[in-house]
Amino acid sequence: GVPASAKFVVDAPISKGGAAGSQARRHVDLHSGLSAFTAFEVLASSTATNSCVVRASPRTGRTHQIRVHLEHAGFPIVGDQLYQGEGEGHDAQDAHDARWQFPRHALHAAELIFDHPTDKENPVHIRAPLPADMRELVATLELIP
Repeated sequence: GVPASAKFVVDAPISKGGAAGSQARRHVDLHSGLSAFTAFEVLASSTATNSCVVRASPRTGRTHQIRVHLEHAGFPIVGDQLYQGEGEGHDAQDAHDARWQFPRHALHAAELIFDHPTDKENPVHIRAPLPADMRELVATLELIP
């Protein structure tokens, strides 16, 4: 999907154990979840393919946080078998859609910045280019920014 706003946040607590008793799956739990906050920015979108590329900036570090928050917001990650979007209603027509045929979840850490464990003056800054399969997916979904 394509969010209505170019920037949005999800401030929703996350708990272990989701649908069908899966211990791997996490879910938003407003009553007993641990606090979790993620800011999102749409970098490219296509109404023709109803898809977008977002930058996620998690402010907390919960397991599967970006995946859970995007599903909760109604924008599950392409190829994510665990968080496909509850109530999305992917029908037979969707089975041929590149978004649901992608062999893995299309989540990529383009940039990581964190404090160096011994040198607090110089943070560690790591960048990684988009893998070829994801570049092809972006082109297929007409998401070239």
